[in-house]
Amino acid sequence: MDSNIADLMQNQLDSHTGILAADQDFVEFVQDLTPGQPATIDGVYGSCCALAIGSALTLLHTQAAESTVALVVVPRPQDVDKMCDDLRVFLDCSPLPYPLASSSGTGVQHSDDEV
Repeated sequence: MDSNIADLMQNQLDSHTGILAADQDFVEFVQDLTPGQPATIDGVYGSCCALAIGSALTLLHTQAAESTVALVVVPRPQDVDKMCDDLRVFLDCSPLPYPLASSSGTGVQHSDDEV
């Protein structure tokens, strides 16, 4: 990829993160992400959700003295790959999808309306 295009894309992502950082709901979401505490994002869909998660984790990582780990739960199993793909765009690491339990394994696979 041309370095000018890559720089432009990075600047665009940085500007979105800056806009989020000025939003009170986003600030509260980041504050709720203290170690061991759950936080949820409601009413945000698709890549916007990944942008919010990626921005929050980036902010937390810059403030933390150690690695930042997060568990992201998506509403449907078919959303996992898309969320991982989107998070790769907004993070400097690759998310690891947690494998679904299947009826042939030790767990039970749920239907869409049970997840």
